[in-house]
Amino acid sequence: MSDLPVPTNKLATASELANANDALRTRIGLLTQAIQLKHAERANSLVGMASNLGSIGRGALDQVASMQPLYRSVQYAPISIDWNLLNYLYCTHGILQTMIDEPVLDAFSGDDGPGFELTSREIGEGSVGKDGLGELMDFAEETGAWEALKYMLMWGALYGGSGLVINAGQDPDKPLDPRDVKRGRLEFYDADRWEFSGAYRSAPTFSFYGQTLDASRVITYGGKRAPRNERIILGGWGMSELQRAVEDFNVWLRGRSALYEAVNKANIDVYAINEYANTLALPNGEQTMVARIQATNAILNFARALIIDKEDDYKVVSKNLTGIADVMKENRIGISCATRMPYVKLWGTGAGSGGLSESAEIEMKQYHASITSRIRTPARSIIRKMLRLMMYAVFGKEYDISFTFQPLESLSATQVEEIKTSKQNRYMQLWNARMLKPQEMGDLLHKDKLIPIETALQRGELLPEPEPVPSTQEMFGEDTEGGDEDGERGDGKQPGATAREGRDASGTHAGGDADEDDSAGSPQS
Repeated sequence: MSDLPVPTNKLATASELANANDALRTRIGLLTQAIQLKHAERANSLVGMASNLGSIGRGALDQVASMQPLYRSVQYAPISIDWNLLNYLYCTHGILQTMIDEPVLDAFSGDDGPGFELTSREIGEGSVGKDGLGELMDFAEETGAWEALKYMLMWGALYGGSGLVINAGQDPDKPLDPRDVKRGRLEFYDADRWEFSGAYRSAPTFSFYGQTLDASRVITYGGKRAPRNERIILGGWGMSELQRAVEDFNVWLRGRSALYEAVNKANIDVYAINEYANTLALPNGEQTMVARIQATNAILNFARALIIDKEDDYKVVSKNLTGIADVMKENRIGISCATRMPYVKLWGTGAGSGGLSESAEIEMKQYHASITSRIRTPARSIIRKMLRLMMYAVFGKEYDISFTFQPLESLSATQVEEIKTSKQNRYMQLWNARMLKPQEMGDLLHKDKLIPIETALQRGELLPEPEPVPSTQEMFGEDTEGGDEDGERGDGKQPGATAREGRDASGTHAGGDADEDDSAGSPQS
């Protein structure tokens, strides 16, 4: 019997075998739990899909009829109260400046002046003189009154309220006395509602940068009127124009951010590196791979050349950005609808391919009607108060003055000439009917800029009635009965005298024929 071979490996002890068995059981238990978790996830996904499919029907209708979406969409803290946010939004976004400034500038736009014309029966016929209204408008321009009015309305639209501070050289904490306003001592300062520290709009006094002002020295403007609860929160002031467009403005901002991200990631560099996964598994594999990619990009950006391994690959993947322009356009249309401003007015370009379409012209008419109701109507009382103070500063007393805003629609050159021709013909008819004096005729022609200079007719140096135009026979001496070689009439009268003497009170010539319209044949036409 041969000897048994002597084992070369040492046998494991009982404790080592027990530890190995415990580790094996633990591993088997973990694998079992993982398998069970996978089966549970699969079962849950199927059950969830089935339940979701089954919920289509009454459950969806219940969500549509629910008020929860309405509660989630409400902004309980009005943006009008956050003056700091409004301030920096206005400074940052040009579209917000256009939204606030453009309607006010359009409301006071005109060919010459602040966008409205002054008329008065007292000034021009009394002791003030015919240039009294011009002197009043010059004073307003010199003191910057109309510019202060425009900025006051802009701040009112931005912050929901503003004021026009009156500086008349008097004690500011006492009531204003218009009769004590001196020329050269009247100024208007525009201020937003937050410059009046802690004041309600109906307060008897205002604190303006530490100076107490009597309420009679501040002309307030409340902007868009707020509902009752918000009006109490806002201290009696109004709402910012941005309040109505907060949701659409947020959508537009998010759309711009999404567009920037999409364009930034439209082209992606893809590096196919050999043994990439194995390299990352090494102790310093991540640092090695980052350094390798950085070196490759540096060479590519500097030398416009790419050096890679023979087994590697490089390509650029481009994303399709189709549809983003339509989404951005819809976002802009949403802001235009919320602010009641035409697309071309707010964004500087038409929504269509080019030009103003018929629908765009309708939008402009609606926009002009909105300017009249939102800006011009509340500004009328402010303008009256300013004119009253300026009359005391210029004339020393108050006169009856009215003003009329100029049309908002821009006329073409042809339409302007047609209007001028119509006015001139109307004035000529009134003059031929002896309803206007020569000086009045000259004043009307000069006021409507039909004649750019002051004529002798305006100074009253012409005859009080127009001279008739000589007929062809009188001008050229053809078939003139009883005329001599010099073209003189046989009765010794100058040409045109018979026609003038034959005009009776009824407006007919001596021959009994009705006198036609002389507007086109008069010397002044």
